[in-house]
Amino acid sequence: MNASANKAGDQPRWQHIHHADLDADGTQDTVWVTPARDFHIAGGSPRGHWILQATISSTGARVSRVFPVDGYGAASKRKWTPWVGATDLDHTAGAELVLGAQGAADAAVYQVVVYWAGTLRTLPSPDAADPSLWPVVGAYLHGTGYRCRAHSLVTTAYAANRHVTRWHFRRSRYVWSDNRWHAVATRTRTAHARKEGKAPRGAFKHFYGFHCPGLRHFS
Repeated sequence: MNASANKAGDQPRWQHIHHADLDADGTQDTVWVTPARDFHIAGGSPRGHWILQATISSTGARVSRVFPVDGYGAASKRKWTPWVGATDLDHTAGAELVLGAQGAADAAVYQVVVYWAGTLRTLPSPDAADPSLWPVVGAYLHGTGYRCRAHSLVTTAYAANRHVTRWHFRRSRYVWSDNRWHAVATRTRTAHARKEGKAPRGAFKHFYGFHCPGLRHFS
């Protein structure tokens, strides 16, 4: 991480530097995460905007994009970063960057960024209400997540019934083609509580967070 001060009165600026193969040429490209000038900590939560920049090693091209943040991540200014990791969600050329956007005690919302046609673009999520966002919930009564397979992406979800006597689980498999997600299959099951209000043993382990190479499970 590199840090430098602006002119007097400004907040200090810093960078987190990462590497990922964005254009699938077999070499690592350099990615910078830098807080914008309006980035600040309010009530212990990060607010404002940050800048994603990338240099493509094969061409030297430098691209950038500005993103908002609302409460995602640790409150320490110099340690804060939206970076979750680089992985392969859509199984097309180049890595996708997973970046935090919003946060709460048992939930977080992410954005996924791809390098395509010379620009940084957001990859839509398969089944979220807002396709520009990738929500993850790890609450006791309900949750959501994503699991990477060899040639597809699986979205996962669970929810308890009103009396908390049963939990319903869903897995939906998607493939990316023709610039959009296509639903392939959905599987559901129901599990009974061990006793009222007591979740089935091991029920949530595989159903919330990210389960993909290169990503933290839940952050």
